[in-house]
Amino acid sequence: MSNVLLPMDTRRQLLRGLKTRYQAASKAEKTRLLEEFILISGYHRKSAIRLLNGAITDGNHRRRSAPARSRFMAQLFSRP
Repeated sequence: MSNVLLPMDTRRQLLRGLKTRYQAASKAEKTRLLEEFILISGYHRKSAIRLLNGAITDGNHRRRSAPARSRFMAQLFSRP
């Protein structure tokens, strides 16, 4: 394995290009694609499997807290 990590945007592009092929592949082909992805990207095996099996997204979603939690935190920190 190489000690040089790819930039994150390059890893995302590689993942996007490989994901559809991986999901449609046979078991033997998945193994080969997974091994190549691990060597190129530097991800650990289980992380790579999760990424390749996951839903294809555009990456524009953000985690948002629930409004009730936000109000609670605002009240908690606004007390003197």
